[in-house]
Amino acid sequence: MTVRSDRRHAFTLVELLVVIAIIGILVAMLLPAVQSAREAARRMSCSNNLKQLALAVQLYEQNAGTFPRARTHNANTGVTWAVEIMPYIEEQPAYDAWDKAKFNFRNAPAQLREQHIDAYYCPSRRQPMLATGEQNVGGNTNSVPGACGDYGVNGGSNIQSNYYSNNNGPFLPRPNINNPQTLKTYKTLTDGTNVTILFGEKHVPESDLGRAYYDRSIYDPKDTETIARPAGPRYLLAKSIDERFFEQFGSAHPAVVQFCFADGHVSALETDIDGTTLRYLAEIADEQIIQFE
Repeated sequence: MTVRSDRRHAFTLVELLVVIAIIGILVAMLLPAVQSAREAARRMSCSNNLKQLALAVQLYEQNAGTFPRARTHNANTGVTWAVEIMPYIEEQPAYDAWDKAKFNFRNAPAQLREQHIDAYYCPSRRQPMLATGEQNVGGNTNSVPGACGDYGVNGGSNIQSNYYSNNNGPFLPRPNINNPQTLKTYKTLTDGTNVTILFGEKHVPESDLGRAYYDRSIYDPKDTETIARPAGPRYLLAKSIDERFFEQFGSAHPAVVQFCFADGHVSALETDIDGTTLRYLAEIADEQIIQFE
């Protein structure tokens, strides 16, 4: 007669350790792929944001007969391009509220100043946050809080004139009664719309996010450094989020910075692109032939 045993064999400690080790190896192998997939999705979302901004500028130009201004005033009593294009990114109610506030950032209601718009944020860099208005942690504030943003207009390659009068980029720096500026339209982009940058990801050192003057509110016109970036031999693309701020474009994506161009397409430029090519892409009428895809 055969006697059955009801004893069940349990895993030994060694077998459990082997299984755990195998699981750990599999997780380690899969994690980079998961992270890469997530970054690809974030980068695509960022690209879509830039494409939306380019389309908004096209619609704005068709209706206003000029590109939006980088800022309407050189103090925080005006607004920036981020307000001017609102009707063309499905933010008409917000634009109407700014109209009621007389397009004055400093005096606008906090709820309006602090309104986050997803299209203004790169998901690889940060979640929506408020700019404090201070230049250093715990320092004096010379502005009021407001929503941040990760994109800046193309300020051309001549940053000095970008502050005070005209520039060789597609956006007027600000109104200037001492140096009247002509309107800028698609007709003034004589180099070609496919090789003229409109917007790009702006570099802000990670330790300075939300602080003046690098990263004031995207609605705050007080500092050009917040709303615009130059590009060229003196203003190469930032290669990391920790690089020293020098008014340049830069991103949180590995080895590339994304830009939208006047014809609406978005390209990711490698951070080691040479300064001369970068300058040609920033200027609207340099009459230089450039092979660019």
